[in-house]
Amino acid sequence: MKDTDWQILNALYLYKNITKAANSLFITQPAITKRLQVIEEEYHVKIVNRSIKGVEFTPEGTYLAAQAERYLLFFEETKKGLEQIKNEEYGKLRIGVVYSYSKYCFSEILAEYMKCHNKVQVEVVNDHSDKLIHMVCEGKIDVALLKGDYGGNVERILIMQEQGYIMSKTPCTMNELPQLPRVDYDMNASTKKLVRRWWEEYFKEPYRVGIRAEFIDHVWQLAEKGLGYCLCFWPGDDLDRIPLYKLPMVNRDGTLVTRNLWMVYPKEALERTCANGFIHFMNEYYERKKKRIIT
Repeated sequence: MKDTDWQILNALYLYKNITKAANSLFITQPAITKRLQVIEEEYHVKIVNRSIKGVEFTPEGTYLAAQAERYLLFFEETKKGLEQIKNEEYGKLRIGVVYSYSKYCFSEILAEYMKCHNKVQVEVVNDHSDKLIHMVCEGKIDVALLKGDYGGNVERILIMQEQGYIMSKTPCTMNELPQLPRVDYDMNASTKKLVRRWWEEYFKEPYRVGIRAEFIDHVWQLAEKGLGYCLCFWPGDDLDRIPLYKLPMVNRDGTLVTRNLWMVYPKEALERTCANGFIHFMNEYYERKKKRIIT
């Protein structure tokens, strides 16, 4: 059988009329009749019986028509899959990444991803989580790695949890915090809420406002100069790289204060090979990392 024979069987079963089937395929009625005869001779079966109303499929013909539908669906999926692979080789991928994660973690991850996807054109957009979630919802970026819990009509996967710390040049206790200046920085809305809730569990008075900076690495530099303590969440494993004393942030119930790192993306991103491939890569990367920690 030829590929066109499956199309003929599918169209004929759909219309139950040779003329309509021929018109839908842009071929002549005799051409359809001839191919039906060839198929019947090949399989030694009767496919259709003609009637005044059109054609009636025999049980054998009905089975072949069902197979034709499966074949055409498989053929279409194969074409689509090959097209996706082609797009993967030369596709574009826009990834939104929060600043601290981008600086201290993501470069290594991106380098590993590019080893296997070196034809993908990647653009990394660094911004605050508050803005990145809007960019995902508006379709301006394909995937975002952001910190804190946000709503929105997006799919989300929990990548990791970051431990919160009180950092200072010299050791300090919880009871001393209200009297010490805090070196503050631009936290996203979700992190602000998390930190405020933790502070209010312990203290009735507001924290003492000290110097304010924009980025966390500048905050660490200021704290290292003895200009105050800071509250931050560390995104990596190498905590010793920060030359400050670290006191873990703990809730009243004894649980650690943590912040979630999410990978968020619109549902339709899974239909794009580049975005889908990156999402699966990130999942596998952190699954391997978890196994290394366990072992």
